[in-house]
Amino acid sequence: PHWRVQPFGGVANGFGMQGSDLDATCYCEGMDASYAPMATQEMRSRLLPLIYANPRFKVVDQIWTARVPILKLRFDDALDVDLSCHNTEAL
Repeated sequence: PHWRVQPFGGVANGFGMQGSDLDATCYCEGMDASYAPMATQEMRSRLLPLIYANPRFKVVDQIWTARVPILKLRFDDALDVDLSCHNTEAL
């Protein structure tokens, strides 16, 4: 499978202000919206270990009970990132 990360929201469409967070979703190319319920499992088993292994990211919060699970991250102590998984409706 080919995984992609796609930004969306204010930063992606040019309306983000200084200090805005970056909203992004990762998804497996070719998977439709019916795959979204697997997002929590994918984030916990695949993404979280990779993020913890990267010293440029800090995990600020993990929101598993939302309709769209989110990992709130901090990149290089400068950029807040809200990362979802299989949230292709936002694109």
